[in-house]
This record gives sequence, C-alpha cells and structure tokens, in this order.
Amino acid sequence: MITRDDLAAAVDEGVLTETQAAALIARAESRAGAADVDDERFRFFNGFNDVFLALGILLVGMALGIFQKYAHRPLDMIIAAIAVAVLWLLGEVVIRRKRAVLPSIFISVLIMMFAFALLNALAPGHGGGREIFRVFPSATLTGTYALLPFMIVFYLRFRLPFTLGTIAMVAYACGLVTLWRFGGAETLAAWVLLLTLGAGFAIFAAAVAYDFSDPGRVTRRADCAFWLHLTAAPMITHGLMSGYVARLDGGAVTTMLMGFAVLAIVSLALDRRAPLVSALIYLGISIGYLFTSIQMSSWLTYGVTLLLVGAVVVTMGLAWRPLRRALLSPFRGVALVRRLPPLHPA
Repeated sequence: MITRDDLAAAVDEGVLTETQAAALIARAESRAGAADVDDERFRFFNGFNDVFLALGILLVGMALGIFQKYAHRPLDMIIAAIAVAVLWLLGEVVIRRKRAVLPSIFISVLIMMFAFALLNALAPGHGGGREIFRVFPSATLTGTYALLPFMIVFYLRFRLPFTLGTIAMVAYACGLVTLWRFGGAETLAAWVLLLTLGAGFAIFAAAVAYDFSDPGRVTRRADCAFWLHLTAAPMITHGLMSGYVARLDGGAVTTMLMGFAVLAIVSLALDRRAPLVSALIYLGISIGYLFTSIQMSSWLTYGVTLLLVGAVVVTMGLAWRPLRRALLSPFRGVALVRRLPPLHPA
C-alpha cells in the first residue's frame, strides 16, 4: 500500500511533482472518506522498534554524559568528542538510512548537548575538568556561537526537520548569552521578552514560508514547518501575553482573551494547532481570574477552568474543518489564501 511517505520520497527523487502527489493524495482521501483523514499528520515512530532504539540511544547518551561530567581534563573533552563521533555515526544509519523519527530526534538532541559541552570546554578561560557543565560567561558565549554552525552542518548532512527547531533555539540562545555577557543580568531581564517575541516572529515567518512552499504537505518541508511552528508558538505567546499576567486585571484578561482569539484564527488559517495549543495556559489564567473575581472557591475555580478549557479544545478538535471552512471560504479568491492548505469537506 502506497503511503504519504512513499509519495514524499517520490517527490524528493523527482519521480512525481508536488502537484501530482497532492492530486493522488486528494484522490485517495476522497475514496477513503474525509472523516478518516487527519489534516495535520505527524508520525513519531514506525513501530515499537523505534521506541526500543530510541531508549537504547538515550541510555548510551546518559552513560557518556556521566563519564564526561566526572572526568578530569583532558579526558572530559575526549569523551565529549567520542560521544559526538558515535552519535554522528549513528545518525548515518538511523537518520539517513532507516529514517526513524523518534531515535533521530534523540540523536539530534544528544549530539547538540555533547557538542556544546565540547565547544565550551575548548573556549578560552574555561576551567575544564569537573567544571565542564558550569557557566562561564566567555566560554558560554563562544560555545553557543560555535554550536550554531555545527548544528547547521548537522542539518545539511542529515536533513532532519526536527533539527531546524534546534537551530532556531540555538540562534535564540546566541542572542540571550550576548545580552547577558555584554549587558549583564539587568539588561537581559529588560530585553528578554522583546528578544523572545522577535525571535518567535522570525521563526514563525520561516515556518509559514515552508508551509506556503508545500500547501499540499507532501514533502519534508511540511515537517520542517511543523517543528518551526512548534518552536515559535510558545515564544510568541509568552512574549505577547506574559506581561499581562504580571499585572492581572480586567483589562489584561480582556487583552489575553483577544490574543487567544487571534491565535485561534491564525491556527485555523494555517491548519496548524501549535499556535493555539501554546496559548491555552493564558486562556486558563484568564478564565480562572474571571471566576476568582466573583469570589468562587479555589477548588471550584480550578475545576470549572479546566472544564471550560477542555471544552474549547474538544470543540475545536471536533469542529476544526467546519470552522476552517467558515473562516476561509469567503476569501477563496484571495491569492494568499490559495497558498494555504486546501479546504477539506466538513
């Protein structure tokens, strides 16, 4: 049976065009029935062997981390270098050949951690030895900057969509450590929300660009967009709404509820749940404040808040397609809307 992954591979190899693959998917979905189709697919593993393999990779990484943490210099650096080499070789098999998603994610995270530790240890002024995981301003700055090109090379080699999210986070970390190193803790505290918001919008723009390049979600670019949306969503919502939590009042609650409504519209338009999911905590805070303001007991406030937030999620989950059609149908002729994922029958 031909799957979406088979069609994506065919597009990557030039056997089919994206238009042809999207048409085949639409035809198959039409024959199978729209109710059986999930608009935003994502698969973490092919079978339980992927979970088994991921567990083994995690245990190996934990063991190497323990050896490294308690080793003296230069043995700690040697262990870190060995860990990076071993994980890279595993990537050649697991990522490039087997294309096992969950184990590949574990490899990406572990190699980033060991590479950062190694690059920090090589930085001037680092204490080395048992202090390899401690924070040194100059070493952390150097290590973070050096980690960014390393992860870019890792992505170019393995083309793992998840790695784009880690690259975005490392780039964001570069901004944080730069503020901290050259401006101090006060400067970092003053600018961190603005930096977070700016980084979130930049990552979101990259995710939307990937979405627009593959509206049928046939190629790996759709997975790239998924991980970038997942990275950008909490940064945007936190950057926009966290300031209102600090001065919670009627006006702040109104603003957060309006922000949730805007994010819901964006999520529906893009057919991406991540922006909406990241705002649920602020929806809960807003609802909880409203019930607290009428002096409802704390346990009842918590229960009713969870019930209402859950009801919103369930309702949108069940009515996602009708809501999306109602939102976008009046704008079918707009060029921008035509670049969005197609509307499916309700």
